[in-house]
Amino acid sequence: MEERSLKLFEFLKDLPVFRRYSLVGVEVIGAAHRPTYRVYADRKGGIDIDNCAEISREIAPAFDEYLSGAGNKGAYLLEVSSPGVDRPLFFREDFYAHLRQHLVLRTHEPIEGRRNFKGVLVAVSREKDSIELEVGTDASVLIPFANIKKCNIDFFHE
Repeated sequence: MEERSLKLFEFLKDLPVFRRYSLVGVEVIGAAHRPTYRVYADRKGGIDIDNCAEISREIAPAFDEYLSGAGNKGAYLLEVSSPGVDRPLFFREDFYAHLRQHLVLRTHEPIEGRRNFKGVLVAVSREKDSIELEVGTDASVLIPFANIKKCNIDFFHE
């Protein structure tokens, strides 16, 4: 997770609404003059559109206060979403929880000339601070956590 997303996650996780729901992660996307803040939430049994609206209403005032304090006074869009079947993976614990799952992943910097990978998560290494992704028959790639830009479950893998 990028630094500003991580700071926002750390702020949001302590809000009362996240005693009833699980804060999965935060993405900041779009143009700097009007960013979109995408907040992923979940709970046992999943969440629906009404739950997303409830979370949005409850976090909006604190969200505005946080952004003002950070010097962001411009327009923005706040989205609250379930992680969905193509759940994004943000933290090391997410990767441990999804071992042997098919992933689609994009890196910040190329590895072996590539930035986009699809494969099966076969290992998570604290020592090497990386994951190992099986990308073909007898082929795997080691990807440092710091180089992971975006990673999702590849629910509809081919």
